[in-house]
This record gives sequence, C-alpha cells and structure tokens, in this order.
Amino acid sequence: WIRLIGCNRKEGQVASACAEAGADFLGINPVHALFLADPDRRSPFFPSNRRFLNPLYIAPDRVPGAGSDEGAEALRRGDLVDYPAVAEIKLRALRAAFDAHPPAGEEAREFEAFCAEGGTALQLHALFEAISARMAAGGHGAGWRDWPEPMQDPGSAEVAGMAERLAPDGVAGIEEGIVTLDPHALRDGSGAALP
Repeated sequence: WIRLIGCNRKEGQVASACAEAGADFLGINPVHALFLADPDRRSPFFPSNRRFLNPLYIAPDRVPGAGSDEGAEALRRGDLVDYPAVAEIKLRALRAAFDAHPPAGEEAREFEAFCAEGGTALQLHALFEAISARMAAGGHGAGWRDWPEPMQDPGSAEVAGMAERLAPDGVAGIEEGIVTLDPHALRDGSGAALP
C-alpha cells in the first residue's frame, strides 16, 4: 500500500527517521478529507472538509478484516499514481473491514466517543460522502455545488430522504466508520516521531 498513496505507516517510518536525524517536525499535506467520489480532485486548497481526515491515508493491511487486493500490486509497479484506482482498492478494503469487523468492546466505545465528539458535523460529513458517491455515479460532480439544487441543502427534505434510503444498508454508518478509522491510524503514525 505504501507506494500507492502515502499511508500512516510510511509516515511513521519517515517521522522516526527524521526524529533520529534531529528534525523538529515533519510536514505532510494534505491529510484533511478530500472528495472520495473524485480522487483525482486532490488539491489541498479544495477539501471536502477540513475538520476530518482523508481515509485514503490508512494502510488497509493494518486494519483487521481489510485483506489484500491483487490489483494493488500492479498499481505499485506503475510509474505514476493512479488515484482513482488506488482509491477504489483502498475504499473497497476499508468497507470490507468495517463490514467484517464492526467495532466491538473497547473499539466500540472509542467509535461511539469519536462519533459523539464529531457530533452533527461528523454525521453530515459521512452523509455527504455517501451522497457524493451516488451523485458522482449519477453524472453529477463530487462537490455539492454540482448537485441538483434540492440536494445542496443538508437540511432539505430531499437530503433527509436520501439519508433514510441509505440508512437500511448502513451506508452513512460505513462512511462514518471509515472516517473514524483515520484518527486512530494517524495517531499510530504521529507517535513514531515522539521520543
């Protein structure tokens, strides 16, 4: 996963090496949420949300139940990063992990605490990502400005209807779970630089 899109494990390794060399800090950019439905839209100046993190930085092989994908090896051999293909593989692995191993025990308590701390903002971000995927698949852009007008207002009846249609499949919950994995993953990488 390392050469596909930077991941927390590689960042931890680089941070450790930098700390050993006497570096005071390591800057990485962007780590905030971009547009999962449009991975080529990766500018740090146009995030989908600056409050939450980009789950594509998670190393799926460190997430229980994520498994591996043979397509990832072929992508590693390429000269350039194929962002859409990498995003598809990583998100498929992370969704599989969330489905196979929903939070339980201490993980469930951490998940609930993170969701409570994120509150409405986290719920709306997860819902945005779920709707964004459907809008992009339907020929609209990944950003809300490209959606039909009724879908541009998170308080609209149309958005509430979409949330209800997604709820039985747990889609927004899965998105929330994927978003939730990220702080734990980045915490693992950031701790590597500390003495």
